[in-house]
This record gives sequence, C-alpha cells and structure tokens, in this order.
Amino acid sequence: MRVCIVGASGKLGKYMIRHALDREFEVVGVCRAQSVEKLKEFEGRITVIPGRTNDPVVIKRAVAGCDGVLTVLVPWGVDGYSSGTAQAVLDHAEPDARLIFSAGWHITRDGRDRYSWKLKWLVPIIGWFARLARVVDLRDQVEACRRIFSSDRRWTVVRGSDLEEGESQGLPVWSRHVGDPVLESNLTRRVDFALFMVHALTDEDLVQEAPAIVGCQSPSALAHLAGAMKEEGGGRRWNAWRIAGWAAGVLMLLLALVAKQFVGEVGWVDTLAQTGALIIGVGVAVELASRKTGKAAYRTAIGLALGSALLLGWVNGAVGIIGSENDKANLMYGGVIVVGVLGAIIARLQPEGMSWVLFATAFAQMLVAVIALVGGLGAPYSGPLEIVTINGFFVALFVGSAVLFRKAARHRPHGGMT
Repeated sequence: MRVCIVGASGKLGKYMIRHALDREFEVVGVCRAQSVEKLKEFEGRITVIPGRTNDPVVIKRAVAGCDGVLTVLVPWGVDGYSSGTAQAVLDHAEPDARLIFSAGWHITRDGRDRYSWKLKWLVPIIGWFARLARVVDLRDQVEACRRIFSSDRRWTVVRGSDLEEGESQGLPVWSRHVGDPVLESNLTRRVDFALFMVHALTDEDLVQEAPAIVGCQSPSALAHLAGAMKEEGGGRRWNAWRIAGWAAGVLMLLLALVAKQFVGEVGWVDTLAQTGALIIGVGVAVELASRKTGKAAYRTAIGLALGSALLLGWVNGAVGIIGSENDKANLMYGGVIVVGVLGAIIARLQPEGMSWVLFATAFAQMLVAVIALVGGLGAPYSGPLEIVTINGFFVALFVGSAVLFRKAARHRPHGGMT
C-alpha cells in the first residue's frame, strides 16, 4: 500500500510514519520546508515532499498514486490552513483512496455529542484568545470537517481525546458520540492515536465515520469491557432457556414426522412441522448473533426481527392476512420481507443501520394495511378491524426490534477490545 502522510514532521505524523513502515507501506511525507530536518531519521526509507500542506500543487504531487492519505488537520494561523489542507486532499486524492483526518473531540458530526461544562467553556475562550493572537483558528478546523463530512469520498475523521506520551497500549476503542461512558477517561497515548489512524486505512467499518477514541487501557474502557463481559456471561446463564427452545423446535418436527406415519397428511401435522421449523430458524439466527456480539440487546433484536418475518410469512401463507390464503393481495407482504432483507444486506447487520431498516420494514407493513383498507381488499373474509389488528401487531414487533437495535448501537464500543 502506498500512503501519503500530510503533516509528517509533527509528533503524530512521525508516529504514523513508524506504524506505516512497520506494515511495510510505501510512505510519502508532506511537511513545510523548514521542518524537513525533523524527518532525518527516516532518510532513505520515505519520500519527503516539502511545502505547505494547504498548497494544492504540493498536495496533488504528493497524493498521486496513493491508496491512502493520512492528514493531520492543524488549524495554524487564521488564513484557512486546515480547511485549505482538507480541500486540497479531497480534490486531488485518487478516486478510491482512503482519506483519514485527525481532529479533536470538539468536532461534532451530527450534534449528538455531549460535552462537559469544562470543554464547553474552555474551547470558545481558548479559541478566542488564539485567534486574537493569530496563532490558531479552531473554527477553521470545524469548517474543514464540515467539508469532509459533506464529501462522498471514503473518509474517516478520527477525533482524539487528551493525549499523553508513553509506550503503546494497543488499538484505542471508539464510539460515535462524545459523552458515551466508554470515553469518560478522555485520555489516549499519542502513539496509539497514530496507530488508530493507520489502522483506519484498512477498516471498512470506519468509512464515513467520525470515531471519538480513548485508550484501550483507560479506566473507562476497561470498565466498559468488564460490563460487556459480565453481560455476555449473564447471557450464558440463560442456557436452560436456549436448550428449551431448541428442544421444543426439534420435538415438534419429530412429532410431526411420527404423526404423519400414523394419520397421514392432515392440517395439524403440517402446522406442527411449520411451527418447529419456525422456532429452529429463529434459534439459528440468535446463535449466529451471539457469535457476532455479546450484547443482549443486539441478540434479542436479531431474534425478534427474524421471528417476526418468519411468523408473518407463515401466517400469511397458512390462512392469509387479507382475505383468504389465496387472495393475491397477500403478495404485498412479500414486499415487506424484501425491504427487510435488502436493508439488512445494505446495513451489513450493523446495529445503527439495522434500526433504520426495521423502522422501514414497519412502515412497509403499515403501508400494506393502508392499501388494503383504502382499496376495500379482503372482503368479506377480513374486516377493517381484523386487518388493522393483525398488521398493527407486526408493526409493533418490527418497531420493537428497531428500538433494540438502536439501544445496541448507542452502547456499543468499537475496536481495541474483543
């Protein structure tokens, strides 16, 4: 991999060079001409291009042919240094290049970050004095990130906590919003900030994310890990329920198989077999979810979503929701399932995306009911009250799953801990 590091001569930049060279990446470094001497230790191992990092000509030359660009967004002066640097990288990097930018916690993407009173007061005050002295302009870093967030490039903005020097502790953990409990310690080793930047180059889960990071050995990260392990252990204590669920599904299938030998093809035998298959199908989904994450909310959301979809298909096929099982109006429920399946593929089963998918599935279910009511479908077998009640039941199930996915997303730490 060929990587360009913009702002290579600073402490963070030099740490990133070391991490990149450890991975045997080809490194191009950009720094101001007066700072080239700081990179002497890497002489012969990297290509250095001197120049201002907000100079489009310099950046165009440096990023040519690079698979990734690591950019330190330093808001020097009051002449748009950060925003100029970001814009030059966005304009001239290769079309499919990974673009990783560094920033601080004061950057917010969606306005859902929760800041301490200390940060709320100090950042504006320090920023005002820094602008007055014409040394630093934090507002320009905000503008730089605004441009990045509005871009359709494959970017990541890594928002660092307070930094300290020291030996590496490992890959930091991250969360989407400042104020989440896992970030409470607000401390990361600078070498590990650089490690996360380099790691982001090959982590597809970080594309178009703005992770706020904290050291993986910080007290808040360790406390969060202990809580997650406790919750996962709690899930294992429910093994009796899982065994009972599997046993019920297998028993129903066996009973259906035996009954068919004695009574032949009758309706209740088929229903018993279908119920057993339904239970086993949900069980498989929950077991797979347990391997993906230890979070009870995520496991429950997966089980509820799949169980609701299977139940919808089963009820619709057996007796029909709109009219009889032969009424073609029931084919609309196939569209509900398609919305959920395609959405899950697009969201890659990530909890935040799955939350929106299940809300969309609930909306699709509700839309089918509205169409049936307005069009007078299902008469005389299904009255308005029956259509509203049954569809409302499934809407509630899908919304419940969406809420659980949202809860799982809100409390999920990322990276650095397993």
